Amino acid sequence: MSTYHKDLPSSWIEIIEKDEVLKELFTEYHSEYEAVPEFLFQMLRGNIEKLKPIFALYGECGLEMYEKLAEIEELTKDTMQIVDDDGNIACAGYFYMKSNCDEELARKYVLEYIKAINTIYVEEFEEDALMSEDFTIEFIENKDAGEIKEKLHEAWVNGEPYLPEIDMYEGIGDWFIYLESKEGGEELDSLFDEALYHISNDYYLSHYISWSVKDMPNMNNPFLPYYKLWCMGLEVSFVEKDKVLVFK
Repeated sequence: MSTYHKDLPSSWIEIIEKDEVLKELFTEYHSEYEAVPEFLFQMLRGNIEKLKPIFALYGECGLEMYEKLAEIEELTKDTMQIVDDDGNIACAGYFYMKSNCDEELARKYVLEYIKAINTIYVEEFEEDALMSEDFTIEFIENKDAGEIKEKLHEAWVNGEPYLPEIDMYEGIGDWFIYLESKEGGEELDSLFDEALYHISNDYYLSHYISWSVKDMPNMNNPFLPYYKLWCMGLEVSFVEKDKVLVFK
């Protein structure tokens, strides 16, 4: 018996055992720390439909998650392979989009994202809004991004100066972890947790995908605007209460 049997629900095992690709992946990449391989979605690029029966076990919320994953795979087909300087071809380690920046549309999505995050701070945390909706936005070209990101990282590590995005990273992260899941959804949420994060090494993208499992009937997916920006190949940094950097 393969070691993954002791860590997965019997309903999953029935599906995995009937599919040689899934069976091989779960056998070879089983870990004592994670029941689901961390890079499962990368290893199933082009075959993600093999996971649909597992998501379908959880009804509508599971299928919503699957549809988001299928959409991301379709959108990132042209970045699935990378070619090195010697012409060698390999599969990209993460899912990502090429930059396609429409600045006016990006500003619209940033405002939508700020409003969504502010709603969480005001209604869930009972705190002041994190960001001003009257903000300035600076678009950073790729050639300038590295140095600026390094400075932001140093500020993150040192805790100075105060950056709204650090507050958000910690506050939203803790809040999301403790949200209750819909009945029957806890299993799906917990088992795919690391694999969803490793899609793009990105918690917010993971939160967007798994929102359908959370029992939050009175709140629209607050990470949808973030996803829209991600689909444009853009990264956002909240560096001041009224200033946003957008990396192209």
